[in-house]
Amino acid sequence: MATKAKKTVKLSLEFDRQRLRDLLDNAIESGIGYWCSDTEGGTGYDDPFWTRGVALLFRERETGERLSMTLGDLVEALAESFRKHPRVFAAWAGFTDDAMTADVIVQLAVFGKVKYG
Repeated sequence: MATKAKKTVKLSLEFDRQRLRDLLDNAIESGIGYWCSDTEGGTGYDDPFWTRGVALLFRERETGERLSMTLGDLVEALAESFRKHPRVFAAWAGFTDDAMTADVIVQLAVFGKVKYG
């Protein structure tokens, strides 16, 4: 008797943490400014966001609401971009990412979806 093959496979990726730093720097410096009025934390190698898992804070320009994102949220957003926004993920993974790429991934991390753009 033949068994049914699984319809999914698990993929594991390993990348240098600097890629996440570059992504976040790109987002803060040029990608998210149209929906985010300010951020708190996340910059610098010794920032608690990177060293102790403290959340990075954002202020949504439209509502004034304070939002947060942890390093785990950012990593999960990359996985979500692979599933739902493969071109965005491919740009990031292929080192051709830009401000739009960073914006989409940070929105996925902060809102759980692409809310703006």
